[in-house]
Amino acid sequence: MSEPIPQLKSDPPLAGHPAESERRQPFKFQMIQRGDFIKPGCWHWRCRCEDGAGDVAYGYVQADSLGGAAAPETFEKDPL
Repeated sequence: MSEPIPQLKSDPPLAGHPAESERRQPFKFQMIQRGDFIKPGCWHWRCRCEDGAGDVAYGYVQADSLGGAAAPETFEKDPL
């Protein structure tokens, strides 16, 4: 599972700040391993998260059972 995962919803563009909205890109999640069942249709996934600026972090995110639709607002970065 090394392909980017689509988001459940996207961030709204920032009004009045075109340079900021151009830099802002959606997060890309590379699912590594499915973890605990949370609720129907939702699992905790170990993942690699890359933001639009190219910063990479490892942690956990909630997504569907196949890791196909991640909820970026649920991303929890690994503690250092």
